[in-house]
Amino acid sequence: MQRLAAILAIAVWATPAFAHDSWIEASAYQVQAGETVPLTLMVGTMGDQASVSLASRPAWLRVFTSQGPTGVIDLLEQSADKPAAAATFAAPGTHLIALHTGNFSHAMGAEEFAAYLEQEGLTTVRTAWEASGRTAGPVKEVYARAAKALVHVGPGAPDTKAYVTSPVGLDLEIVPLRSPYDLKPGESFPVRVLYDDKPLAGALVSLGSLDRPKEPRTRQRTDAKGEVAFPRPASGNWLVNVVWSVPAAGRFDADYKTTFSSLSFGLAPTN
Repeated sequence: MQRLAAILAIAVWATPAFAHDSWIEASAYQVQAGETVPLTLMVGTMGDQASVSLASRPAWLRVFTSQGPTGVIDLLEQSADKPAAAATFAAPGTHLIALHTGNFSHAMGAEEFAAYLEQEGLTTVRTAWEASGRTAGPVKEVYARAAKALVHVGPGAPDTKAYVTSPVGLDLEIVPLRSPYDLKPGESFPVRVLYDDKPLAGALVSLGSLDRPKEPRTRQRTDAKGEVAFPRPASGNWLVNVVWSVPAAGRFDADYKTTFSSLSFGLAPTN
């Protein structure tokens, strides 16, 4: 039991250098009305991740909601004192799951931090770090994780509601401008990235397959409107991912504040 608790703690608080990705994993992203779907937070790197239980209202979980055609459900309340977190999707249509953790802290060596900035394409922070004159010492970071998932309920094409393509107020948020469930393979799948509710330019956004995590991801930087557009992928489970970091500027006992954000969904085969 102690070893399991340690694994879960590592998965949640895992350092950014070893846990670049985090996402809401549903047992299925396309389900039938009335179906109950277990939900897990995955942390790590696609293909080398650990699962973290969302049940029993963990203290580090700040937001955990499900929004569907009939309204918003607080999954923190629903999952309290239960052995597993799950959402029951009674109404046909697309449902939006949203999650946000609290802040965690971590210290990195200079070489580790430089490699991390390079891998995530955090050019703004790299410029600030190099200009600080403190590139030889350890770096303190505060970070949080945000995630969204789209689950489609029922047969046929969805009647997409406005909440699917609207922000829900996460610190760093990927907002699909068109639902992937409304699109045919190859059609444009545009998303907008918001940071503190404002369009974020210059962020490196990736799209990758959760089913084939070793395949190269498609990466693009957001434009002045905070937008990128990928071709809508083929069937399977997919992850859109972005990381953003800024100087902490006295707001925290840290040098930088970083947020990891994602959007996961699953597409059925097309005829």
